[in-house]
Amino acid sequence: MQTLSRGAYMAAYFMCCLLLCTVHPVLAQLDVSASGDSSTRASSPNTNYGGEPFMRVKQWGHKYGYLQFDTAALVGEVSSAILHLYVQDLKSAGELQVRPTLEPWDEQSITSNNRPSEGATVASRVITTGDEGAYIQLDLTGLAQQWAASPATAYGVVLTTTDGGLHVLFDTREAANPAFLEVTTDGDTPVNTAPVVSILSPSDGDVFTDQEVVAFSGTANDAQEGDLSSSINWSSSRDGALGSGAQI
Repeated sequence: MQTLSRGAYMAAYFMCCLLLCTVHPVLAQLDVSASGDSSTRASSPNTNYGGEPFMRVKQWGHKYGYLQFDTAALVGEVSSAILHLYVQDLKSAGELQVRPTLEPWDEQSITSNNRPSEGATVASRVITTGDEGAYIQLDLTGLAQQWAASPATAYGVVLTTTDGGLHVLFDTREAANPAFLEVTTDGDTPVNTAPVVSILSPSDGDVFTDQEVVAFSGTANDAQEGDLSSSINWSSSRDGALGSGAQI
């Protein structure tokens, strides 16, 4: 009689796992809608405009627009983040500037008097008559990378201008064409986790005679690819390769 240990067969399982759990480059593109937007006006310092269908940007009167995004969608390494703004109405052309907000704010309570502090300009674009009635794009890749690395600092952006000529209205979430971030993530991020492999039979420590036929069975399940039991390769430290499949 001889005693068979499950340890003699584990090498086959580990080989199976190594073959299945390869690392693949990730390339994913998604549109992240604004989770909050509002605007402020110095002429109405205590008024909140979070429910309006537009954000007005104009230097005179300190009319600024504010946007927030849910950074939970920024998974992986951000390789590109493009802000899309719909120009609802262009009163006069000029340069738009985008700056990060440095403090928390809420679209239902932000006013000119309590508006958050802001950082340096991260993107700018001259808006002309040809942009009216269409989306314009501004590159916020660097800022989105900072948000992905430190989500707690992702307070959003302010749309502002130092150009006395610019006067523009952008669609908000209450309008037909709200702002969004077009985000692309990539990098050598593992997209497969290791399969969970289990030996069902024989049990560890089972005893068999020399002439007895021993049946082997097991399961292999992968979170991404499902049931991989048919891919199990069995081998023995005594007899070498024994076969493949969920049962032999």
